Amino acid sequence: MAENEAKARKKLEDAEKKAKGGSGFFSGLFGNAKAEEAADLFVQEDSETVLICEENGCGMGFHDVAAFEDHYERFHRHQCAVCGRQFPNTHCLEIHADENHCSIFKIKRDRNPSTALFRCYEASCSQIYANPEKRNCHSEEMHGITDPSLFMRRKLPRKEFIVEQMNEVSTACSRHPRTLRKIVFGNEQKEPTFEIRRTKAHTEQ
Repeated sequence: MAENEAKARKKLEDAEKKAKGGSGFFSGLFGNAKAEEAADLFVQEDSETVLICEENGCGMGFHDVAAFEDHYERFHRHQCAVCGRQFPNTHCLEIHADENHCSIFKIKRDRNPSTALFRCYEASCSQIYANPEKRNCHSEEMHGITDPSLFMRRKLPRKEFIVEQMNEVSTACSRHPRTLRKIVFGNEQKEPTFEIRRTKAHTEQ
């Protein structure tokens, strides 16, 4: 019991530090004045909290806000509004949008197939090619990137811990009532979502 209370207090302290810093996830969403109130949603004494990312059925679980922030920024921030594909950065998202959903890009290519339009997947590289094959070859040989989505998947966190935590949550919830709180925030185009699952701590008899 004491150990669970200590964990809860530590989570509260971490949330307060992030809220007061003015640059955290909650500060950006609610403003500094409301950041501390929002942070309190993630802490409940004598309980264990798991944040579940619900972006496109992601299902990744996290024990603190900082980990959720990092996950969202890396894997959900840069998502195509047309087809829903996800990319590791704005540069790769722009390339995807131009080549797959932009009518102007298609017109330029149809009018003059020799025009260099296909940009390298590496944001710091300025190389542009007349066809995607040469661009892909360059990106793979020079930067080790074969495809932006594959590049993103190579960096995905391992899910063993998630499966283990979900099993623990499921077992605990079958013994004790649980309170679910779902928060949705974002703009009309894209709404990052996550679910907070709290389970009452229990000790072996």
